[in-house]
Amino acid sequence: MSKENAQPVIGISEAQLKQLLSLLDTKNTESKSQPHTAAKPGLSKVASRSWIIDSGATDHISSSPQLSLGTNNRCSLPPVLLPSGDKANIVAKGSMPLNSVYYLHNVLCVPTFKVDLISVSHLTRDLNCSVIFFPYWCILQDLATRRMIGLGKQHNGLYYLVALATKNNFTNHSSATKNNFTNHPTCNLTVSPTDLWHNRLGHTSPLRLNFLAKKFLNFSIQSNKPCPICPLAKQSRLPFSPSVISSLKPFELIHCDIWGRYRHPSLSGAYYFLTIVDDFTRFTWIFLMQHKSEAQSLLRRFFSYVLTQFNTRIKTFRSDSGGEFLSLRSFFHDNGVVFQHSCVYTPQQNGVVERKHRHILQVARALRFQAHLPTQFWGECALTATHIINRLPSPVLSFHTPFELLYSKPPSFSHLRVFGCLAYATNVHPSHKFERRSIPSIFIGYPTGQKAFKLFDLSQIYTCSSFLCCST
Repeated sequence: MSKENAQPVIGISEAQLKQLLSLLDTKNTESKSQPHTAAKPGLSKVASRSWIIDSGATDHISSSPQLSLGTNNRCSLPPVLLPSGDKANIVAKGSMPLNSVYYLHNVLCVPTFKVDLISVSHLTRDLNCSVIFFPYWCILQDLATRRMIGLGKQHNGLYYLVALATKNNFTNHSSATKNNFTNHPTCNLTVSPTDLWHNRLGHTSPLRLNFLAKKFLNFSIQSNKPCPICPLAKQSRLPFSPSVISSLKPFELIHCDIWGRYRHPSLSGAYYFLTIVDDFTRFTWIFLMQHKSEAQSLLRRFFSYVLTQFNTRIKTFRSDSGGEFLSLRSFFHDNGVVFQHSCVYTPQQNGVVERKHRHILQVARALRFQAHLPTQFWGECALTATHIINRLPSPVLSFHTPFELLYSKPPSFSHLRVFGCLAYATNVHPSHKFERRSIPSIFIGYPTGQKAFKLFDLSQIYTCSSFLCCST
C-alpha cells in the first residue's frame, strides 16, 4: 500500500492516517522473521510475546505459564479443540499485561499451544473498541472517542499486535482536561481543549473562540491547525456587505424570512423554517414548518410572546415580499406595527436575516458532518446551530453575545455537549430487576422550555434530564 494510493478511513483523522503510514514505512526494512516494530512516540510496544489478533478465536490463549492477577491454577475447563482434531489441556486461567495500560483477562494457559492468540470478540468487549482489518495492517479504535488505541501488522498472512496507546499522551494538557481524558488513552492524538470547544460551539471562528476562551472558558488557545470540517460547511464565493444596527433597543425592529423548501423532510416532517432576528441584539428564533402557511400563526404567537415575556411591543417588522407576510398587513395595522418589505428580487434589502440564514446553515452543516448523521436530521442541526449562535460573541455587537444583550446576563456554557455524541439516558422506570438501566441514544439538541437534553434512540426523539454523555 503506497502513500499515493492511501485513502482516508472512516472515523480516523488525516493525522492518524499519517501516523499509521509512518509506522508502516519500516515494513520493507525489517527482518521478515520479526513481526514487531520499535515503539513510536505515543505508542507503547506490547509485551515481548507475539500476540496474533484472531477473529476466529473464542478465547485468549497463551503458552506462557507466567499468568498473573488472580491466576486460577486449579481450573477444570474442557480442553481446547485444535483444527487438526486433537485436544490440548488448559492448565491455568488468568490475566496478562500487554503494556502499562492494557491487560488481557481470562487468558487460557495451554502449554502445548505453539502461538499466542487474542480473541477479537473478547478484545472488543473488554476494551469497548472495534477492530478494522486492512490488507497490510489493522487498527483498534475506541468506540466512545473514535480514537485509535492500537495497531496491528500483517505478517505471513497473520495480524500481529505491535503497539498500544499509553498514558504519556496526556502530560501536555491541563489537569482538568487530563481528568476528562485519562479513561480514554489514544495514540498521541488526544483532543485538545481548543479542538473540543471548537466542536462544542459548532465550529465557530478562531476569533470568537479566542474571545470565549479568555473571558468565559479559562483556557489558552493551543492549536492553529486547520479544521477539516469548516471548509466543507462554510466556504462560499462572495461575502455579504457589513451589517449595521439601526435600532436603539430590543424589538424596535425585527427581521423575518422563511428558509426552504428543502427537498428532504426533517424528522418532524418539516420542509421550511421561519427565522426571526431582533435587530438590536441579533438574537435569533427559528421555527420548523411543514407548510409556509404556518408562518402567520407563528408570527401572531411570537408577538404575544414578546409582549408577555419582555413587556414591550414590536415596532417595526421587516421581511421580503412573500405572500405569507403581505397577508398580515391588517394584523400589523391593528397593532400599530410598521411593515417594511423589500422590493421583488432584491434580497439584499433584507440582508440581516439572509446573512443569518447563511450563518445558521454553516453551523448546521458542520454539526451534521461532524456527527455523520443522515440528511433528515437537518432540522435538529438548524435548531442546535441557532442555540449556539445566540451564545457566540459577534463583532457587530462589539463582541457581546445576543443572549447577553437580550437577557442582561452572560450566557452559560456548562450545558453544551458535542452534537451527535453517544449518550446513555437513564431508564427511570425499569419493569424488572434485570432490565437495562440506560438507553443508548444520540444527543441531538436542546429542547425549549425544559431543563433537559434532546436525544434520539434510533426509533424516536425524547427529552431526558439524566443521562451520561460519552463525548462531552
